[in-house]
Amino acid sequence: MKQLMLNLTLLISLTIAPLSVWANCQQADLLFKQSQAEGNDPEQQQNWLKQATRLCPNHREAHYQLALLQDNDQHWAEAQWLYQRVIEIDPNFVPAYEKLGDVLMKRGDSRQAAKMFDQCETLAKENAKKRCKDSLDKAEQKIPESSETKITNDLTDQKSIGPRQLKSDLLVRFEYGSYQIKKHDQTWKLCKEIAASVHSLLARKDLKKIRIRIEGHTDSIGSARYNEILSKQRANRVKEVLVNDFNVPEERLEVIGMGEYQPIASNQTRYGRLLNRRVTLVRIDR
Repeated sequence: MKQLMLNLTLLISLTIAPLSVWANCQQADLLFKQSQAEGNDPEQQQNWLKQATRLCPNHREAHYQLALLQDNDQHWAEAQWLYQRVIEIDPNFVPAYEKLGDVLMKRGDSRQAAKMFDQCETLAKENAKKRCKDSLDKAEQKIPESSETKITNDLTDQKSIGPRQLKSDLLVRFEYGSYQIKKHDQTWKLCKEIAASVHSLLARKDLKKIRIRIEGHTDSIGSARYNEILSKQRANRVKEVLVNDFNVPEERLEVIGMGEYQPIASNQTRYGRLLNRRVTLVRIDR
């Protein structure tokens, strides 16, 4: 009898719990609709929406509208969290990716913004797809180049233990299918940072014999053989600029083309392909 009572209690609690959640979400839906009524001031809207999100944590529209209000008030950290929550609730909700990308751009994180716009473009249709593509173009151009300090730190990591290779992955901006570098373009400026880093390392007594391998990498567009050739051409061109324009000793550099075989991101998205088109500097003196 005692066991039977326990089983009944458990059954009742399991039955009531879903009903309670359903009731809360019904109430949250009413609060959401109330928040959208004409004449509501933003502060009152936020109060209703916050109540709705507390009552029903998976209410997508309440979270999204609250995010828009926080965004408009320039409360970007709160807006970012809310847009991310919307995406957790519904990973196919395109507007949240677009708005989250905008907020990340405002917060100076163009790399993560590009990732959001890329996902937006992948999921979107028609007009929204074009907006996402245009935003992705702008975000890509704003992704910062690596600095001399970062490259130097990557290649002299004091926390490195044992034989682990020290390396620095660098975003390069070659034209599609090209290995040309024009003076004062973004890739040339990146070479300038690389050269400054190498010179600073060579100036250290303990690193006088440092050698650097320049690895070229591509995305997977085109044949594997084509990418292998192109990656080596790009790495060679970087080496030429370092030697001819910035006086890096040629004997300190070697080149290899890795092709498409060592991706660091998915080649299924435009953003992933952007990350995979890179040059990696590797210390080979130890």
